[in-house]
Amino acid sequence: MVNADAGKLPDQPGPGLKGADPLNLFIVVETGDHHVSVLDGDKLERLHRFPSRYALHGGPKFSPDGRFVYFASRDGWITKFDIYNLLVVAEIRAGLNTRNAAVSGDGKWVMIANYLPHSLVLLDAKDLSLVKIIPTLNAAGDKTSRVSAVYDAAPRKSFVAALKDVPEAWEISYDPDAAPVAEGLVHDFQYQEGHFTPGMFYPQRTMLKEYLDDFFFTQSYGEILGSSRSASKGQVIFLDGRKKIADLDLPGMPHLARESPGNGPTPRVACGRSWPRQTSTKGW
Repeated sequence: MVNADAGKLPDQPGPGLKGADPLNLFIVVETGDHHVSVLDGDKLERLHRFPSRYALHGGPKFSPDGRFVYFASRDGWITKFDIYNLLVVAEIRAGLNTRNAAVSGDGKWVMIANYLPHSLVLLDAKDLSLVKIIPTLNAAGDKTSRVSAVYDAAPRKSFVAALKDVPEAWEISYDPDAAPVAEGLVHDFQYQEGHFTPGMFYPQRTMLKEYLDDFFFTQSYGEILGSSRSASKGQVIFLDGRKKIADLDLPGMPHLARESPGNGPTPRVACGRSWPRQTSTKGW
């Protein structure tokens, strides 16, 4: 459902922002009354308020240039909002019970993690049109899983997802030059003697012994650190090696945490959390 063609709208902050610094705006997801407010970060004055879908996730995601923000509701609606022009430009329903959304580092793709149906859903960030539905089947193909979370790993040009009901973590590349992914036995990787699938938008599995409910990245994005609600320890997972490499004495479960970025971009706010205007995904 496209409400406005973003390509025909002014590509600069409009009069609705009342001269506020577009690099210092706050996006506030209001709990309880299903609205979103845009605040001037200098004056903390409301510039705009609009009704949202039911029960938005508290972590909206921004396009790399900071112009657009993407919201995911718990009942599966994905909304694209143009901050410069203060307009909802596109919406789509990508699931019945949605966990969260992630925006690719190049700003071209939006990946949706669903509890129901058991799937990851890939959207074109331009107009939220459907690109691909990825059923979350285990490696054996005999069990499906809810998706605990999906996040963007911009330096790797990929999304990383944790599955809740099968002990696997997935990495899905959005790099057009991604290497082919091998399935099953391979006689010779150099000559691709085996079954290979084009790597773009195809899951690469890391097989685990414990489930993941949530995770975060190390500063290099070479590893993820995660845990589950029932686990007594956390896990360190080496993404390039597709294996767990260490345990963590980590009681409880990590949630929406990343490494400190040092001199980071100007933050925005969602549900009381501070979020950066993402020119990369190197934390907040």
